Amino acid sequence: MSLTARHKKAGGFRKLVNSLETTPPERREKILAAMRKEDPDFVSEVENCIFDFEEFLKINDMIICEIVGSLKSEMRMLSLALFHSKPELIQKFVKNMQAPEMHAFREQNELISNVLAREQLSGRFRVIVKARELEASRKFVLKKYSEHFHDD
Repeated sequence: MSLTARHKKAGGFRKLVNSLETTPPERREKILAAMRKEDPDFVSEVENCIFDFEEFLKINDMIICEIVGSLKSEMRMLSLALFHSKPELIQKFVKNMQAPEMHAFREQNELISNVLAREQLSGRFRVIVKARELEASRKFVLKKYSEHFHDD
């Protein structure tokens, strides 16, 4: 079976996109390059559907509020994810925190002085996974999957 064939089956496309969203960029690019040799159009569809952490800047504040609320027990992960991020991205999350979440977030920020790239990546992946979990429960649409590949 080819690299892309199994991902074209029902549910395979979504699983591939979700998996690549939480794959380190270097490894993701190697996987996509191998698949691109086989089916460049398919890989283009996949790339269009991958949600990148910086895309939270474009997400509605109510959705960010929902995501932050779901991460209230994981403020360390959110703090790691946002460490040295663009100020506007940090502000996007902070302005959508309630007082207890803001307090926990600030506490975690004070405890963090040095973050390894893999720690930040892990935090970002956790936030994306949580957002996709909320999306799966039909709370909102984070980023649409391809219309050409369905789960049914």
